[in-house]
Amino acid sequence: MIETFRGVLQRLASHGWRQIFEVLSIDPNSTSLREDLLSPTTLSPTELALIPGFGDIAPTAVRPIEPGSPARSILFHALASPGVTTAPNGTPLTSFPTAADLDISENVVFGIIPPTVESIMARFASDTLLGLVVFARDYRQASKTVHGRHADMVFSRTGVARVGTLDAKWDGSARAYVPRDEADDPFAFRALPCRYGAYIAVQSKGDASDFGPFKFNRGLEIGGQSVPAPDGDLDFWVPVHKLFSGPDCLLGRTLTVSLDAKHINEKIRRIHNENMGEPALGGFESGFKPPTTDASPFILDNDLAAFLPPGDHGVGTLSPTVRPRMIEPTEAGGSRIGTRVPSRPSNGLAPSFNIEAQGSAHPAPEWMHVRSRLRAD
Repeated sequence: MIETFRGVLQRLASHGWRQIFEVLSIDPNSTSLREDLLSPTTLSPTELALIPGFGDIAPTAVRPIEPGSPARSILFHALASPGVTTAPNGTPLTSFPTAADLDISENVVFGIIPPTVESIMARFASDTLLGLVVFARDYRQASKTVHGRHADMVFSRTGVARVGTLDAKWDGSARAYVPRDEADDPFAFRALPCRYGAYIAVQSKGDASDFGPFKFNRGLEIGGQSVPAPDGDLDFWVPVHKLFSGPDCLLGRTLTVSLDAKHINEKIRRIHNENMGEPALGGFESGFKPPTTDASPFILDNDLAAFLPPGDHGVGTLSPTVRPRMIEPTEAGGSRIGTRVPSRPSNGLAPSFNIEAQGSAHPAPEWMHVRSRLRAD
């Protein structure tokens, strides 16, 4: 793991990063690299914060790599933060970490001093529930974190990826995938992947002063909605240790960690089944009902998304399958089909069809675009 990480640092060193490494007393070619990564720097919090891109680093960060804590790892911040784009003297960096590099860097944070399962369990009360949980995750600047105090990792049980007509594009300076490249066709969109990881997690009540969740007690702000309990009374999974393959993740154990994905798209099915055939709910007869709507093309479950090659994107980067166009014609039984739509929608936003909520929730997409007309040609 350390040798792989050394390769990342060596590659970046010739692109302006050497000055950052020197400030942190890191030499990618050193035979004592592991020890150097764990050695406290001589920088005071003020001196560190004055380095371009480091103004929002955790004030308690003192070492290049703080075991188990990405937010307090100065070198990890340099590699992962989109705010770090220049050397300390202001010279622009000419190359940046890839998504795979950030995955490796996070592994180093959690594996440089690998814990045992027992030591992780000892951090919590004996009746605390621990489990293996998959999270979508990202390292963000202070203004986009849950607590807003300093740059940190953010986690979500739900990942959001976006469809596109071109392959995913990683922007190293932004430390993110972007929807467009300057040279792209103006009518094209890049697929936007989501980065997932597996973690040992602990179940804990919501804590506004710690992990959150974001916008604490958000449910109580929605007038008229039934809220079973405030976030402080609800259970949340909180990641405490990343899991990755190899002998460095957990002391005394060699792991093989892999992720699998299963997706289903039933938006069209829900549109027809939940509302469009119910006049009392503002719907109408669309022409399709079960069991017709219980199969393709109303339900899609093949070739929707796949994990990208880990060598370029890291383990767990999931991307929607690239399509030649954003809107595709639909066929059933060898014939092209469409749907009947209201002749004159009354919502004032014609030609969009509004699917009204049932109670406080929408059982189907709220809006359906009905601008296009299916013609014989």
